[in-house]
Amino acid sequence: MIAVPRFYEKIRSRVLQAVADAPAPRRWLFHWAFEVAQRVREAREADERPGLVTLAKYGLADRLVLSKLRARLGLDRLRITASGGAALDVEVARFYHNAGLMLLEGYGLTEASPIITLNHPEAVRLGSVGQPLPGVEVRLDTDAWDGPEEEGELLARGPNVMQGYWNAPDETGATVEDGWLRTGDVATRDADGFYYIRDRKKELFKTAYGKYVAPQRVQGLITQSPWVEMAVIVGAERKYVAALLQPDFDHLRAWADEEGLDATDIVALVDHPDVQARMDAAVAQANQELPRHEQVKRHAVLSRPLEVGEELTPTLKIKRRVIEERYKDVLRGLYPDEG
Repeated sequence: MIAVPRFYEKIRSRVLQAVADAPAPRRWLFHWAFEVAQRVREAREADERPGLVTLAKYGLADRLVLSKLRARLGLDRLRITASGGAALDVEVARFYHNAGLMLLEGYGLTEASPIITLNHPEAVRLGSVGQPLPGVEVRLDTDAWDGPEEEGELLARGPNVMQGYWNAPDETGATVEDGWLRTGDVATRDADGFYYIRDRKKELFKTAYGKYVAPQRVQGLITQSPWVEMAVIVGAERKYVAALLQPDFDHLRAWADEEGLDATDIVALVDHPDVQARMDAAVAQANQELPRHEQVKRHAVLSRPLEVGEELTPTLKIKRRVIEERYKDVLRGLYPDEG
């Protein structure tokens, strides 16, 4: 099965919410099972054999929790599932691997037919997009990049790379040079040849203090909260980073029903102090894992979902310029000193 990251994120969010609502003994059992599974997974990734006691605990955890979870999700016969189209948060990947589901992240684009790198069952590194496919060459171009020296634009060459855009020689020439496809993505590479996408080159921005911000990472951390469906990070040439947050409206309505509130009045729900507090907490939690220059200083909560096709691509990528234009009045409130 192949899907975009948001599909996997939604399933994980629903599972974790159900666990949070469960009685204390079930919560404890769930978290114990996942902790045991993580120890086994980490040992195997380090080419170490888990101890007999740990393996016995894992067998019990799988029988009592993990196998039942896979069956409940309808994924008990699933061999491999892959994620592509956007960045997959490493915490989401860990959740599926700990649950006993082989979730493999890959990377590519239409101009490369469409895969360039991929994790595979015998070579998985969570957080990476894997290694190049056989016959595909990959390198990092650091010459035209003024960011950190270990990063560069990812270039690919091989039989999968397109000949060119139809009737667009100028655009083709700017995209394919001597057979090398310029992907427009900034990446790093580890010693074992696994690649890590930092962000789209055109999405990375500098604050007014000259510090680079990778919005995808910031957005991914914030949307780990079950209350946040989407996050749009802004701050190019500004003094600090801010965010527009779209709530998970299904989660919001379910909470309203439990609280005896009018679930149809979305504007009132978004403005509710408890909802605002949970959004504040989502941002605060993300900020704990971010360097100071990437931390979100201000945010606003949207009362309607972002529109696919208008503000989001069909694969749910953010159209930042469109959103910033449509919500310019909201952004003025996030940057009051700019007038």
